[in-house]
Formats: sequence, C-alpha cells, structure tokens
Amino acid sequence: MKKSSGKFQYYLAVLIAILFWSSSYIITKYANTTFPPITLGAVRTIVAAAILLVIVKITGKLEKVEKGDMKYMVLAGVFGVTLYFSLQNMGIAYTTSSAAALISGGYPAIIAIMEFGIYKVAPEKKKAIGLILAIIGVYLLSTSGGGSTASNPLL
Repeated sequence: MKKSSGKFQYYLAVLIAILFWSSSYIITKYANTTFPPITLGAVRTIVAAAILLVIVKITGKLEKVEKGDMKYMVLAGVFGVTLYFSLQNMGIAYTTSSAAALISGGYPAIIAIMEFGIYKVAPEKKKAIGLILAIIGVYLLSTSGGGSTASNPLL
C-alpha cells in the first residue's frame, strides 16, 4: 500500500504542476493588460526568487555556489528565465493564450532541430516525421485566425 501511496503523491505533484503551467498563458494574457511584457518577465523572476528564498529558509537547505559558477547562474537567470518569459509575454500579446500554449508544445521539435544543427545528430525516421508534423501544426495554428482577436498571430 505504501508503494502505491508514493505513486499517488508523484501523480498529484505532476497534476498540480500541469495546472500551474497551463494557467500561465491565461494569466500572462491578462497580466499583459497591466504590465509591459519585459516588466512582467522580470517581476515573474523576482517572485520566483522570493518563493525559492522562503523555501530555503524553511528547509534550511542551501547549496553552496562555487565562485566561478556564479556568473553562469546569473546568465542562466537572465537569459534562461527572464528573457525567455519576456519573449513569451511579447508573443502572447500578439496571439491568443490557447494558441501560445499549443505552440509551446512544439518546443521539443525546436530542440531536436537545434540538436541536429549543432551536434549533427540526425533524428530517426519516426522522429523526423513527427518534427515535420509539429512544424506544420504550429504554422497552421499560428496562421489560422480561428475567430480570435489576436493582433498578429503569425508574429
């Protein structure tokens, strides 16, 4: 019984994460009416850092960062979080939140294409077909108006 109880906790945690992540686009679309996209990206990073600080204080677990790694952590925070969400916020300003959420489903395809371009690792035939279908799907989703009031969904 204990083993299945542990599985339940994992499934519950995944479900909660999915609910938070999926609501992100709707909340961002609404927040874009109040905050500029870059400001919203910075605020999101600051709020996440504050929450992380509270968790560290409660748990007492703080990893020591090597002095040479600090610059990489700062760069990752600026480019990997703040810039990413700022660009996402700008994109959501031009399309619907549902289209943005579906387009982000194409990220694995983008990563696979980058892997091919950088490391020359060719995808297997099934994966290549999946990549092509994902790109076509994102294009169709981006160009079909679908009755939305988005100002420029292709952009």
